[in-house]
Amino acid sequence: ISGTVGSLGSNGKLYVGFSGGVDSTVLLHSIVQCCPEKIIALHVNHGLEDSASKWEDHCGQFCHLFNIEYRSIRAVVSSTGNLEAAARKARYDYFQQQVGSNDLLVLGHHQDDQLETIWMRINSGRGAYGMPESRRFGTKDNAYLCRPLLSFSRLQLLKYASYFGLDWVEDPSNKLLDRQRNYLRHEFLPKLTHIYPDMGYAALRLNEY
Repeated sequence: ISGTVGSLGSNGKLYVGFSGGVDSTVLLHSIVQCCPEKIIALHVNHGLEDSASKWEDHCGQFCHLFNIEYRSIRAVVSSTGNLEAAARKARYDYFQQQVGSNDLLVLGHHQDDQLETIWMRINSGRGAYGMPESRRFGTKDNAYLCRPLLSFSRLQLLKYASYFGLDWVEDPSNKLLDRQRNYLRHEFLPKLTHIYPDMGYAALRLNEY
């Protein structure tokens, strides 16, 4: 985390995508420990769940507790077509509106997310590659996106959150097994990693070639 923050320019701002889930909660908490200034948390309320407004309030309260600037938006997401893709587009559209030149956007994707992404891309015929740890973001000069938690598993993040007594929200839609990513998360990948326990670290090496 400290290395990620250290790459930020002197005039740049540090934006953190903050859903309120355990991954982004750990990310935001760890960043504020080493860089309490310049941080702006960005939350997108997709309005897809009955508890969405409560999650938005929870994120605001968390940021208030740690004296973090908090910005949120209530997005309109189409209920037709690929819901996950539409929600993702709404998030990234908002992020691009906020992130300017010399700014850094940090997201909480972790090792388990990387595995899910690789298998989804294999299944769709796009090849075996994952999310990059960092890349240019949007069209602004020297604006970057970074994912500093890719080498950590969700279990490790849960242990971190438990150690520091952090509260987070759970999205009930993450348990719906009729969605491809959820099926991979709860059924397929746990069985595969039981047989190949180092598969997560092997996935990280895919992006090195």
